[in-house]
Amino acid sequence: MANLFEAVADRVRNSMIVIWVFILSALMLAIGLNHFAEDTYSSFMGIQWLQQTYGLIPASWQLTYWTMSIAPQVAQVVFAYMFIVDTDRNRWAFWAAFLAFLMDFGTDIWYRSNQGLFDSTGKFVVTSALTFVYFTIGSEGFVTIGFGMVMELFAPFIVQTRLLVKIIFDAFTEQIGHRSQSRPMPQKPKPDFRSLGGKNDKNATFQEFFNRHEQDD
Repeated sequence: MANLFEAVADRVRNSMIVIWVFILSALMLAIGLNHFAEDTYSSFMGIQWLQQTYGLIPASWQLTYWTMSIAPQVAQVVFAYMFIVDTDRNRWAFWAAFLAFLMDFGTDIWYRSNQGLFDSTGKFVVTSALTFVYFTIGSEGFVTIGFGMVMELFAPFIVQTRLLVKIIFDAFTEQIGHRSQSRPMPQKPKPDFRSLGGKNDKNATFQEFFNRHEQDD
């Protein structure tokens, strides 16, 4: 069994680079969800415009137009995910995702070309390229890969983030410790027992010093 998500995650899960990869994967998922919503609306409009152009009646309920719009996208994400987690045994899922892609792609390009898909070769190429890049790769592709990587890297992300915070905290406290140790401790001035009553008596003894202070008291 070849799980492409695990293969990629194994390369970074024990390194702090997993933090960066996880953040990018989460960002990919967020962008994909936005494009996914836009893609659903474009499919919704494309189905209705195809109905008007060719006199079709694809659905009776308004809600069904929305489910028809989102169904190929959901199928692409689910089948693509199934293929990625087991590329050896789920090859059929790749072709199921490809069929769903064709259904979704057709309604999208009809809407984005403003019902003029076959007006010129240039318009066909530009509309198809824009739709494929932003609303296939950047939609279903981003959702599938982003979600898969977030699920695989969530636990290593937590572990490495805690380790990074600990390293930063230890370095910070160590730096504070070095600064406090480098500062000299203030020392109280030691009394000179030879200084008796303001007079510097070099011949005074320690006992004389204390006797003199007891008399002063």
